[in-house]
Amino acid sequence: MPLSFDGSDDYLSTTSIGSGALTGITASAWVYDTGNSGDGIRVACARMIADHDDYSQWLIGRNGSNWIVRCLDDDTSSHECSSAASFNTWVHLCMTVANNGTMYLYVNGVQTDTDDFSGETIHSTNEPETVGARDKNDTIQSFYLGRIHDVRVYNRQMNAVEVLNLYTSRGRDKDYYGLLLRWQLSDNTTGTATSVKETGPSQLTVTVSSSPAWIYSGVLRIA
Repeated sequence: MPLSFDGSDDYLSTTSIGSGALTGITASAWVYDTGNSGDGIRVACARMIADHDDYSQWLIGRNGSNWIVRCLDDDTSSHECSSAASFNTWVHLCMTVANNGTMYLYVNGVQTDTDDFSGETIHSTNEPETVGARDKNDTIQSFYLGRIHDVRVYNRQMNAVEVLNLYTSRGRDKDYYGLLLRWQLSDNTTGTATSVKETGPSQLTVTVSSSPAWIYSGVLRIA
């Protein structure tokens, strides 16, 4: 069962995954967006960094009618990929990027956009991560309205074959190489979520704010 977020005050947060200095990032999530939560909504992201509060080290979200993914470089310039959003259906979003390389957005396992990251390195931060909103200067905002499932962050850039496998396996894969964090959001329960399991290698504590609810997906089955 995925979590349903109300677009008002529901979100999850955890302590830092210790992402620090990275040579690559892969961040992915399954989303079911109702299209009603406006612009600038956030599915998942690292907290706004202290020295540049407009941007996160990485994020997955939506602006208006477009999915967006972003990554911050060491010059605190934000790199972005975007793709037309689809609503009221499950969609798998994945961002990959590597130092001195290329940033990619994949939607349902298909590459839809790129951004040049040559000559750049990923901005280092040890800020915590959030799901369903963003933390900007200790203010929670940009709340997500819809369902979120199986959020992951890896410390490497996956290739196209690996990203396609994330999509086609629908959470049943066992790709743990470089895994920093995973919110499966598939706890076998109903009603309001009072706790959420973080199943990555660090077993981080997850804070549940307000009242996101478990909801039957009918599609995704996370192993």
